Amino acid sequence: MPKCEVTSDGLRKPPGVFSQATIIEASGRLKAAVETGGGTMNDICRVDVYVRNIEQFEAIHKVRREYFKAPLPASTMVEVTKWSRLTT
Repeated sequence: MPKCEVTSDGLRKPPGVFSQATIIEASGRLKAAVETGGGTMNDICRVDVYVRNIEQFEAIHKVRREYFKAPLPASTMVEVTKWSRLTT
């Protein structure tokens, strides 16, 4: 099953470089991990991005344009004010 974009007139069009949703048969998933699993960047159907400063939105989307081609992965970007830190 090739990756395909899912759209709905009942949802707002995303204001960025991503789809409302995508469908693909799972077979692997970020560049080195996906390639190790035998996939490509085109197999990625969802990306969650956590940033400290949402003003980095355009810089992040510039990089996304380099790596992701249509149909674009669905995505969420969240600004985080504090990160948890695990100690060992």
